[in-house]
Amino acid sequence: MNLNVLRYVIEVEKNRSITGAARQLFISQPNLSRDIRELEEEIGFSIFTRSSRGVIPTEKGREFLALAKRAVKQYQALENYCTREERDNISLHICVPRASYITCALTSFLSKNARGRQLSVNYNETGTLDAISHVSDRSASMAIIRYPDRYEKTLLPPS
Repeated sequence: MNLNVLRYVIEVEKNRSITGAARQLFISQPNLSRDIRELEEEIGFSIFTRSSRGVIPTEKGREFLALAKRAVKQYQALENYCTREERDNISLHICVPRASYITCALTSFLSKNARGRQLSVNYNETGTLDAISHVSDRSASMAIIRYPDRYEKTLLPPS
């Protein structure tokens, strides 16, 4: 049993027409009819009674459709749950110079702002050129660099 075919039969019931459902689903009517027929063969009973005026669910078809709607709804809830979990994760690859105050500051920041989220932190102590290289080739998402004040005019773009 295919989840998409369950969605198809739900749409057919809603439209009371295979042709109308096919239009809504952006698939051809013959393919939709074939998918429904194959599902009916698989489950061993007809979901719909077909006529020239459209389709109506059989008694067993109504029960099947109620279960199919619940299954699709549960699957959507599962997809939403997994997507939300993915959004709630924090992944960070950072390059920093060796300095305990940076480690303390980052730890403090993450502990305050990452509550309830899964953390994945790759913390590399590197030199300035390596840090810039990692950010430019996108192997690091962020870098902290230090330099003496006297180099500020040459390192920063004019404002």
